[in-house]
Amino acid sequence: MNQPTRVLEVELSAEPRDHDVPDHRVAKVLVRLHGTPLGFATLPVTDGTLTHAAVLAAAQDLGLAEHLAADGIADPREPGSSWACRAPGSSHLPDSMSVVLCTRDRADQLAIALQSVLLAAGPDVDVVVVDNAPRTNATKSVVAEMGDDRVHYVLEPRPGLSVARNTGVRATRGEAIAFTDDDVVVDAGWLTALRRGFTRAPHIGCVTGLVPSAELETAPQHFFDAKVHWSSSTTPRLYDLDQHREPSGLYPYASGKIGTGANFAVLRSAYDALGDFDQALGAGALTRGGEDLDWFVRTLLGGWTIAYEPSAVVWHRHRRELDALAEQLFGYGTGLTAYLTKHLLTSRGFAQIAGSVVHGLRYRRTQRAGSIDAGIHPGLLRRERTGMLYGPLLYARSRRQVRR
Repeated sequence: MNQPTRVLEVELSAEPRDHDVPDHRVAKVLVRLHGTPLGFATLPVTDGTLTHAAVLAAAQDLGLAEHLAADGIADPREPGSSWACRAPGSSHLPDSMSVVLCTRDRADQLAIALQSVLLAAGPDVDVVVVDNAPRTNATKSVVAEMGDDRVHYVLEPRPGLSVARNTGVRATRGEAIAFTDDDVVVDAGWLTALRRGFTRAPHIGCVTGLVPSAELETAPQHFFDAKVHWSSSTTPRLYDLDQHREPSGLYPYASGKIGTGANFAVLRSAYDALGDFDQALGAGALTRGGEDLDWFVRTLLGGWTIAYEPSAVVWHRHRRELDALAEQLFGYGTGLTAYLTKHLLTSRGFAQIAGSVVHGLRYRRTQRAGSIDAGIHPGLLRRERTGMLYGPLLYARSRRQVRR
């Protein structure tokens, strides 16, 4: 268990071929058809080769036949002018998209992420790189070296991811704004899929996407991959306060399944209606996180719908070392209870969250049991719970800091 695993993606409509997988005995494959993820398959590698036949067999278990039937074709490579899985819905398609990429002193990673964003962006997409409280001019140099007129450099001297995102939004012009991080590689169809997500139902204010692991070489990377829902779910979903609700008594405040800050887009009209990202939450603030969860909850409470669009794929390289992952999960814990504290202080949030304490405790126990069953290191879970204890205090201190 947790042995080094090669991460691949296979598009079934492409020319069939076997895959060379040297130095690995196992591969985790994102199986796609016409750009749409069918699901993940963990497959054995024999003599350094993953056969196409093995991938195709796994695709059958992932619903390939049903998918082909929905498209009205019999074979993945059958030509056609359009595919049902890629067609937009009946609601309004945003006329234009912008991208906000916030970064701080990670020039090497930024160069890779930014290059992938530009490959995914059309000629009319503006990309805003927000250099957040930098210690060097390295980020500015990366943007200059790109030499692409679509990229705009913005310096934000105040630290904090929420501050940087708010600054980035004000520098964009698109009807919808996509957000990602500096340690990812976005899929070539990322922006197209996010934009299409806004058409899936009326009044969608936010679209989230799939963030699979780009690397599974170490045990900590396996731990994180097994822990988070948004790294593996390939089922499209809608979330709102009416027909599309989670059964949890904590919904919508248990918003971790909805998505993550590395891959989401917001409609500008929703942003204007809901206001800025909370500067007391997020990386760079005392709370270390929670700004994305807070945004998802505010979107739902504001009467908007959120669409989870798994075709919008962003690959993320998780922490390789146990200590680094432990600190990340501590921040997840502080961010979680910090943003819950914020909503607990409102009359609406207090009534629901306080009334669901027992359910919440059961939910956390269920999550912990599932994490242990998945083989996640118990020390990581303890570190996350420790962070949860600190979250409310850190939120109070962070709010005072923002007011000053």
